[in-house]
Amino acid sequence: MNVARTRRSTQELAEQSLPAGRIVLSGPDTPALEELAHRLDDAGYVCGIVVGANSLVRLLEDARPDLHIRRVHRIGDREIGLMARAAEHAIRSVLLVEQPPLSRDHLPGGSKLVTILPWTVPTSAVVDTARGSLSGLQELDAAPHTLVARSELAASLTIREMEVAAALLRGYRVGQIAGAMSISEYTVRNHLRSIFRKLDVHSQAELIERFQGEFNG
Repeated sequence: MNVARTRRSTQELAEQSLPAGRIVLSGPDTPALEELAHRLDDAGYVCGIVVGANSLVRLLEDARPDLHIRRVHRIGDREIGLMARAAEHAIRSVLLVEQPPLSRDHLPGGSKLVTILPWTVPTSAVVDTARGSLSGLQELDAAPHTLVARSELAASLTIREMEVAAALLRGYRVGQIAGAMSISEYTVRNHLRSIFRKLDVHSQAELIERFQGEFNG
């Protein structure tokens, strides 16, 4: 099996079962994956890095890890196929994507097992997402604006404003939101100013804190 440098071997990944969970990482950017594996290892997870789609498929079938994290430039047919294969074995996946889509309509039937994040999110946020996924906490795995739409805070927001707010909660930056929604960054900032005014907040961080406070309360 073609396995890159790892904190633990894939044999250990298959055999060990720590309470924190077993995680396999894959994708073309090995240095970034090694840094993430180091952080996950420090958090108590058993991690392995796999190079090559065929090796990943075999590992998903043989080792049955608890979570799969894949770093990619975009979601193409190969990624959809890999997510479907993982979903067949009820394995949750986290996709770190350079240009993440806001729509999940093209994902396979097991898309509820997939969390999509922009790959610019801090490593600490990926570790938190892994922890939430392995704990069965999938709040950020909702379709665009569904998470925000069910909040009392969003009663005064337009659908477009809810989509922008939901994207912020999922770690998107202004430029990424603009690209995914096919609007200008200026328009995104106008939506944010309107959201701030309606919800009486003064920054993106405060907006996120308000929504998270309601969900966690």
